[in-house]
Amino acid sequence: MTLTKSYHNSFRQWWSVYAWSLKKQSGIGIIYLILLCLALPFLLGIILFSSIKNEHMLTGENIASGLHMLFTFLVIPGTLLFVFITAILLFRFMHNKRSTDFYHALPISRTAMFFGRFLAGFTILAVPMVICCCTTAIVLVCVQGKANILGMPYSTVFLYLLYLLIIILITYAFTVFIAVCSGTTFNAIISAVAIGIAYPIFMYLLIIMVNSLLPGFTLEGFTTILTAGSPYMASFVPVFFIAYTSQGITMSADMIAFFVWWACITVVMIAASWLLYRARKSENAEGRKAYPVPQIIIRTVVSGAVGIGLGYILHATLGGTVAFFAGVVIGAVIAHIIIEVLYARGFRTLLKSLPYLAGFLVLFGIYYAILATGCFGYDTKVPLANQVESVDLDLDNTTANEILDVNGKTIGTVTPVHLQDRTSIEAVISWHQATVDENREKHYPYQMSDHMFSGKVTYHLKDGSTLTRTVEYFWDLETNSTPSKRKDQKSLLESQEEYIKKSNLIFYVEPQALNTITVAKGYADSGTYITEEGQKEILLQMLQQDIMRTEMNRSHSDGNEPLLQESADTETDENTILLTVDTKSFAPSPNSTVRQLIGAYNGQIKFSQTSFPYVIDESEFPNTYQYLLDNGFLA
Repeated sequence: MTLTKSYHNSFRQWWSVYAWSLKKQSGIGIIYLILLCLALPFLLGIILFSSIKNEHMLTGENIASGLHMLFTFLVIPGTLLFVFITAILLFRFMHNKRSTDFYHALPISRTAMFFGRFLAGFTILAVPMVICCCTTAIVLVCVQGKANILGMPYSTVFLYLLYLLIIILITYAFTVFIAVCSGTTFNAIISAVAIGIAYPIFMYLLIIMVNSLLPGFTLEGFTTILTAGSPYMASFVPVFFIAYTSQGITMSADMIAFFVWWACITVVMIAASWLLYRARKSENAEGRKAYPVPQIIIRTVVSGAVGIGLGYILHATLGGTVAFFAGVVIGAVIAHIIIEVLYARGFRTLLKSLPYLAGFLVLFGIYYAILATGCFGYDTKVPLANQVESVDLDLDNTTANEILDVNGKTIGTVTPVHLQDRTSIEAVISWHQATVDENREKHYPYQMSDHMFSGKVTYHLKDGSTLTRTVEYFWDLETNSTPSKRKDQKSLLESQEEYIKKSNLIFYVEPQALNTITVAKGYADSGTYITEEGQKEILLQMLQQDIMRTEMNRSHSDGNEPLLQESADTETDENTILLTVDTKSFAPSPNSTVRQLIGAYNGQIKFSQTSFPYVIDESEFPNTYQYLLDNGFLA
């Protein structure tokens, strides 16, 4: 870039840098555009035009699904690669002394130099993406002209365009920030790759460690945290948590938090890069580092990921806390040495860096101790019954059944079971408290071991807040084989009338939902079909009464399944009576239990399980058995 006069106007300074950088790196933009067009509109066009004869396959939903696959596995990975290359090419001048001296001697402010290059890079990446997506939309228009396709997903293409422009800005800002903080191009590449891979692994291992040590911890809402420091990995998160259809997109609350987080972080990274570049000394070029803090953080994250990972491997193979900590120390030391040698091109700074390694190991020990001692009472937090308005309960042996509309779309779920009766709430709290007391008495301080999931509880408190805990116990031979208050309280909970009625799908069946009831005896291939409406309704009532009585009186224990599953798996002989209730789509009654699950939906519904088989034993189903006998169905 040769200037013959000084630019005193800030905009003219910025424009000169922007235009020159754009011209200098236009080649990478052209290559990127060609590859994008080959990966998306060209490939999509070949697929769609070759499928026009099969018009039944060319639906808006199918095309949206195809776009989703192409963007996920071709466009996004390729875009991330070109983001990385473009950022390095535009800002590698800072890592060469001659280039740095030359550019900083020009009559251009550092602000103009930074933003001129930054915006040139974003333009090089964004313009090909816009052209590619517009070309893709044109391909869809041409296909629409050949075949009348309902719901052509034009909006999906442009929503993906918006998403990719956001991802380009985030990852580009991150890579530029790493480049500004690095002394050499090699160190910038090492830092970007290391944090991109190591951070999600490090955070995942820390979260899994909480789950392994701390009873009650629930693995929810950590999608953003897992990739909060790794924009390259974060680029794929919305792909799996946002639904793209021909009508547009739907996203969860987690994804809203995801975009808010990265919007804030991107602004911070751009501002920090600009300020650090303005303060950066020219002599930092070709040095080990320009600003040490990012490299210290990256080195710590890499050491932690390798150390904790090796700790888990040794714990799984050798067992015991000692093996785990030995793995953490050995892995962290090895990773620290490798990353430090790469950064410094040798061992000359290794001794000076060891205090940071020691600091990490001390902090990790404190982290482990906090978890092992219950994390300041997290493990013992159980609300009082008079504080609780209602409870959502999902036990380990509760079948996950759903309420569907006539098209098969889920409009309600049986689990978690929503409990409101005071006796049910008190039973849940008593079981939860008994489990907490057992864990504290027998396994405190906690060690890394297998927690057996017993259930998940969400308390809706009267002050409007919620408290969610998983209820887990530590598995060992003694705990599993001996009676305990925890087991008794769980049995009492599962014997509550409200829980039985709301957790077993048979109690959601109404008379108008009955299709046929079949009674078969022994090894018969066919049975008696009960089709008379009055008989079916009476038999359903008898069956529900017997199931309620039996479930309320039977002994529950860890892992016991409800009566439906137990009966369906029972071995049969020539005297076995098998009764099968088959259901159909129906309109639920206004005040029924199922109506509470589907909310404002007013159409017909059906169950995810449409057939309910029961082995009718006289002792467990006395009313049902007697009715079948009295009406001649067992002859």
